[in-house]
Amino acid sequence: MERNTTTISREDMARQMDHCHAVAQINAQRPQPPLAFVDTYGCQQNEADSERIRGYLTEMGYGFTPDAAAADVLVLHTCPAREHAEQRALRHVCAHNTTTRQNPNQIILLRSCIMQAPPVQDTIPPPLPH
Repeated sequence: MERNTTTISREDMARQMDHCHAVAQINAQRPQPPLAFVDTYGCQQNEADSERIRGYLTEMGYGFTPDAAAADVLVLHTCPAREHAEQRALRHVCAHNTTTRQNPNQIILLRSCIMQAPPVQDTIPPPLPH
């Protein structure tokens, strides 16, 4: 088995932080900070990655909510190696898809290498019409 290590350059990290700060300036103009909901399925590495995502969202001026329907951004983070986690995440994507009727600007992100699997791409429903 070949092991690949990804290295992120200082320049790329600086660009990411510049982007976070630009989004934070936009969000600072809003009357209320936008809310995020991050849910993690799968392994401990996913939990660590979700904490990094929360950090980026914080840098961008997002607050957090335990209520997925109230979130402006919904992040579902899963691992395809854990079939049960993958199925739970897909069920939640379908369930949360209906919350876009209440909040048409809500963004739902499914994060992981799960998105590269063709059966998953065919399973995820398109957003509901508003």
